Amino acid sequence: MLTALSVSAIAAAATIFYSRRSLCYLRHFQDNDYSQRLFANWVIENGIYDRKGSLIATLAALFLEVTKPGRVITLIVCFIGAAVLIWLGSREVDPRIAGYPILQPTPKARWIYHFGLNLYMIFFLVCVGIVYRISADNDLAAYWLIVIIAIQSSPIWLMIANVFSYHRRA
Repeated sequence: MLTALSVSAIAAAATIFYSRRSLCYLRHFQDNDYSQRLFANWVIENGIYDRKGSLIATLAALFLEVTKPGRVITLIVCFIGAAVLIWLGSREVDPRIAGYPILQPTPKARWIYHFGLNLYMIFFLVCVGIVYRISADNDLAAYWLIVIIAIQSSPIWLMIANVFSYHRRA
């Protein structure tokens, strides 16, 4: 029961964090006229990888792995880590109303955002299912490692969603 609560908190926090962070990436993707090549170059040239969310997930995973705390402390650590991820996501500037360039909510942008979010959630749930099946003691540190991988792959989900976009031009 406590493991299910912990995993649910981790999954919800990671999804909320992604939903806010991906809007920032989508702004730059839109600014590059949805060009896969230009966006990939921008990601590589600017070293776009998440530092804060990954640090929180790494600290939570290390704490859980090194200390092997009791079930209640594990639940508390997972909820604190999830709360910090949600807080970091809520501090992201909404690119639809601030920043340069402003994210225009075109049908194509909405499609890419929602389809990318769905791809992210499917990836996350599949990884959670795999860890659940192969983990003998249901080690919660492994779920935090999934968060790191999922957060770092954020731009990829937008690029894949763009490939499947039915909109020819924004």
